[in-house]
Amino acid sequence: MQHSTVSAANGEPVTKSDDELDDTEIRFFVGNCHLFAIAVHRLTGLPHSATFEAGDHGDERLLVHAYVICGDHAIDIRGRFAPETVPGIFDTAGNCWEETMTQDILFAVGEGKPKLDEDNPDFVTALQLASALIDRLSLSLQ
Repeated sequence: MQHSTVSAANGEPVTKSDDELDDTEIRFFVGNCHLFAIAVHRLTGLPHSATFEAGDHGDERLLVHAYVICGDHAIDIRGRFAPETVPGIFDTAGNCWEETMTQDILFAVGEGKPKLDEDNPDFVTALQLASALIDRLSLSLQ
């Protein structure tokens, strides 16, 4: 996977590279990105979005990556990045698009279940990691 680093005003990097992520963070970069996006949304109010790729038969959409949108950038477990870089980061076939959606739709797409369980241990971890990232990025809480 590739990565792109965006620097803060003081020159400090605000996006981790893939190899800087620990095992827990990797779970929210690949696999549980939808839970992390929901957690950041809950704490900041930023809208969730996701990049999808067309399935083999063209009549289905496959979740590539979920994140929140903050101005011209997207935010995931790594930090800020350009949302148009997602297809290259995840080596998609190229037929991709971005959609903004509600929490329930994002959760249903990511988990295949209709509603988020607030006590889900992965969601609790996502909230903790999101809080730390929000501090690192100096984002406003809702």
